[in-house]
Amino acid sequence: MTDRNAILIIGPTASGKSKTALKIADKINSVIINTDSLQVYKDLNILTSRPTSSDEKLAQHKLYGHTAGNIQYNVADWLREVSVEIESAFINNLRPILIGGTGLYFKALEEGLADIPEIQENIIKNTNELIDKYGLDYLFRELIEKAPNCKINSNDTSRITRAYNVLIQTGKPIEEWWSDTKPSIQKVSYQKLLINPDREKLYKNAENRFGHMLKDGAIEEVEQLNSCNYGKDNTIMKAIGVREISDYIAGKVTLDEAVMLAKQKTRNYIKRQQTWINSNNITWNSSYKKLMESL
Repeated sequence: MTDRNAILIIGPTASGKSKTALKIADKINSVIINTDSLQVYKDLNILTSRPTSSDEKLAQHKLYGHTAGNIQYNVADWLREVSVEIESAFINNLRPILIGGTGLYFKALEEGLADIPEIQENIIKNTNELIDKYGLDYLFRELIEKAPNCKINSNDTSRITRAYNVLIQTGKPIEEWWSDTKPSIQKVSYQKLLINPDREKLYKNAENRFGHMLKDGAIEEVEQLNSCNYGKDNTIMKAIGVREISDYIAGKVTLDEAVMLAKQKTRNYIKRQQTWINSNNITWNSSYKKLMESL
């Protein structure tokens, strides 16, 4: 392969991205690379819908389940690792297929990351105290007042906190930092596929999938995860289903209640993903047939 073409597949959870990636991989020499912030963790397989052993026999998979649960893995970590994997794919005449639902990762891949100074501990502490005292809504209003062009979702705790800390630390909105970036991987052309079915269909797919997760051992997986004694603020512990199943294991809720809460969280997550896609004007080619014909 003499070109430097990669395929990006983005879409909400339960949209069929993995099956699509495998269909493409069956047609061309390729490697499937994870672009999801939770599928990197080795301690969570079932609840994050990582590729199965059968999937991995059909195509090479990279950056799946390679990170310990006590690591606060972030987009900068992923960008550093994915740059290596993409270059390796090109060297080995393979087409990289990047697949996931974490939109920020795709954005970082194409545009790069801002060189934001490290946030001082006292600023982080003060921000957390504001949230504890007044709530997230208060912090979001403060952020919007100081940075009216902020486009962060009002329920996104981590990004609101991050944007507020950056503003206090640097005096500049995080959007200004983002505007001064460049890609870490040069001279790559991206063929893009957006898979974004009707929301009600996604809800149904996700609910059916969660039922299969329980049958496949999700409860046992959470029991094993809890035995690792990771902090509750660790990213891995915030995966949908972990807290709900943990509460069931502890006898705080029934299994039916845990399932209902997890399914509701999944619906909320799908809604946020679709909102991000729409608010960031993600209008990628939605024709699978057209993409396949171009390969």
